[in-house]
Amino acid sequence: MPASKVILTEARNETIANNIDKAWSISYVYSYDSEMNRIRINSTKQQGVVVINLGKDYAGRNFTIYKGRNSTKKKVLSGTLDKNGKYTLKIGNGLNYTLVIE
Repeated sequence: MPASKVILTEARNETIANNIDKAWSISYVYSYDSEMNRIRINSTKQQGVVVINLGKDYAGRNFTIYKGRNSTKKKVLSGTLDKNGKYTLKIGNGLNYTLVIE
């Protein structure tokens, strides 16, 4: 699905333009422990924002987020999960990130 416009063409060659303002590519944050074992998360996604929810078992833990899936080459930021194991991340649409718990 494109991120801005969709053009529909009818059989009689009449064109109808339909702007879809809410169309966006989903971004994902893949979570791993310090040994790069995958951690399942319960995250919510909105346009430009992901709420990471690792649960209370990970409350207060430090993490680093990298650009790309299963990658630790390009650091984006470091932080600490809150008392519920959550963190809100503002991200670009259609991009994937890797969160590594320290």
